[in-house]
Amino acid sequence: MRTFLYSLITILIVGSGCAMPLDPVKGKEGLSQMRVLDGVKLISVDVDQADDPRCYGQRQYTVSESSRLLLRYEDLKSVLSKVRLDEPNQVEIQVSAQNEKEATTAQHHLKLCPLTLNWMMLATWRAAAPFGSYRWSVPGGDYDLEGCILAQTVSKLQLRFNVTPWFIQYPKGRNINYGLILLADQEVTIIGEQSGADAPQILWKE
Repeated sequence: MRTFLYSLITILIVGSGCAMPLDPVKGKEGLSQMRVLDGVKLISVDVDQADDPRCYGQRQYTVSESSRLLLRYEDLKSVLSKVRLDEPNQVEIQVSAQNEKEATTAQHHLKLCPLTLNWMMLATWRAAAPFGSYRWSVPGGDYDLEGCILAQTVSKLQLRFNVTPWFIQYPKGRNINYGLILLADQEVTIIGEQSGADAPQILWKE
């Protein structure tokens, strides 16, 4: 009799839509995490002053053959062990264009590459930091050419780069987080870090 009552109660609860909510972490995808990049710095051939206000804290930046964008999430070390890397999970960098035309141009002309020298927010086109030992070996930034990638997807005005190989090889494998550099062979305008949901971001699953 008791078994029958338990079964009846279960049926009534489920049928009335009052069942306990499912665990939101279930599934191979895990819980989505998104953080605005807190290290964003434009370096340009035309800017020598390390603290030039045009190079940080802006609503938009123009990336071209003579200007590049340094990107980093400073607190990445604190979440290394939480990031899921099993299929189909991946680590991504997301940037946003200012309109659909720019998004199409960006998809074909932007690439994101792993930096191989540490840098400061005082970086310029010629130096990663205002110290003699921190000059780029090549003006415009030291980066891993073989690790450069193109944007994989466009969602409205947003472009995403799959940086999982960089994450595995550098932050997780070597405990190094120099971040990445955004390059372009044609002028592309990217929304800056002062623009809320459209700011450059890093995404992963836990």
